[in-house]
Amino acid sequence: MISRLLTILLSLYIFCVSVQTADARIYSKENPLVYEDPLNLWPFSFLDGQGQPAGFNIDLIKMLMKQLGIPYIIKLKPQQEVLYDLKNHKADLTLGPTATFYNIHSSYSRHTVVLLTQSVATPKSSPVTIRTFRDLSRKGLPVIVKDSSLCHHLMLDYGWSANAKPSSDMSRTIRQVNEHGDGQIVWNTLSLQWLIRHYHLDNLLLTPVNMPHTEFKYMSFDPQLLNLVDKTYAKLYATGSLTPLEEKWFYPHDKPRATPLWTWCLAVMASLLLIVCIICLVRTLKQDKHIREANKKVNGQLTLLTEDHKVRFWTYNVKNGQFTWLDEHGKAAETCTYEEFGRRYNKEDFKQLTDHLARLSTQHKDLRGHEETELTLELKARDPEYADGKLHDFVVTLSVLTRDNDGKPAVIIATKKDVTTELQLKQQNNMRSLRYWTVFYNDESGVITFGADGYLQNANPTACELLSFDIDKEVEKHVHINHLLSTSFTDLNKTDGYRGTLSVAGKQTEYQIKTFCNNKGELLGLIVFCI
Repeated sequence: MISRLLTILLSLYIFCVSVQTADARIYSKENPLVYEDPLNLWPFSFLDGQGQPAGFNIDLIKMLMKQLGIPYIIKLKPQQEVLYDLKNHKADLTLGPTATFYNIHSSYSRHTVVLLTQSVATPKSSPVTIRTFRDLSRKGLPVIVKDSSLCHHLMLDYGWSANAKPSSDMSRTIRQVNEHGDGQIVWNTLSLQWLIRHYHLDNLLLTPVNMPHTEFKYMSFDPQLLNLVDKTYAKLYATGSLTPLEEKWFYPHDKPRATPLWTWCLAVMASLLLIVCIICLVRTLKQDKHIREANKKVNGQLTLLTEDHKVRFWTYNVKNGQFTWLDEHGKAAETCTYEEFGRRYNKEDFKQLTDHLARLSTQHKDLRGHEETELTLELKARDPEYADGKLHDFVVTLSVLTRDNDGKPAVIIATKKDVTTELQLKQQNNMRSLRYWTVFYNDESGVITFGADGYLQNANPTACELLSFDIDKEVEKHVHINHLLSTSFTDLNKTDGYRGTLSVAGKQTEYQIKTFCNNKGELLGLIVFCI
């Protein structure tokens, strides 16, 4: 009997493998892989000035297909057409969000290629009224959203469609908001940043919005293709091959604009006319001016030092390459050589510091005698003052303290502030926020939150579907946990770990209660997980 059962199972396994092998798609020059993407999702996929596909997604798929040796073609279409083609096997692969409203029953890659946060773009003269997801529900508050985007779908799902003003052409819309100084746009942060940078829009302010993030993964009905893409993507990511693409499309360095030739000619002519008149005056007043500027800077730094004991400052002598730490009176306390000073920093951080020092050391004043803008950078260093041997985070601001007779920087002064605690708190808050929203909106189980007084605050879509209620209406009813769960808790502090059952439409659903408190043990609220 057992041997017969094993034979049947083996036959079924061979049959499944044969079917899968027979249905496997073979890509060739005559039958290339078809990759599709949205045509207006900057900077991920869009048509450039020559009408050719461009963007981060396009460069990435070209790199992946080259590694795999798979012939391919790229098509850019509206988002809904891309999903339709994938569902009807007119396209083999795309990069899309894992949100439920995009679910077309295809498979997703294991790796998340991009995690998109959301921001609001508002004119600088207008107040920022949207900072959280709940702010999108305010009556009479119109919000421009990308048609079929995450924010658009969420507003429709939550019944806030009256506030949503969908736009199919964000390129034109964001320029209109910048020009007219009216309106507000909620979309993913990277796309808004790219459009503002690309069109040089100087009248807009970006503010993060605390709302669900979007995970972008590869989508396909070909599991073998997804497996190959996952492995190749992981290899490229591990070797740092994707960093140049991210820097190119997400964090491009600002390129200096070329100065028109006529500007240089005018400057030379003006210099020749004025130089005879001012040369004697400049030589007489230069030394006094340098002394006044130096005293002004030192006094400013000393003021910072007295206000915050975490702020210190040092100077760098451009000519001899020496670093000097100053005490609270502005006097030299310790002098270090180039090599000694470098031991405090990581190799990469010290190179970054020296590059900025070199950049500042070679700058001249402009024709009116104004100094160049101060340079600010973030570094990690082992400060002997702490005596713990650990790397601390610092914000360092560099500026020219004195110049020589030729106007070249002679001494550079640096302000160093310890921001280790602030950065750690910021990172912890970001991680807590990301974990909370990921669990709250993407967990397959129902999640319901209550305040410290036991009254309903929020519920994720799964819980709303399970309990068959509208969360906004229930919150307005001021529903208590005892009423919703048919319990009689008298001390909510003692409900941690409590398990019970809830009858919904004749079906028994188990739930568990977790409490969360502050550092003093005071109750902040309750979370109910429907299992």
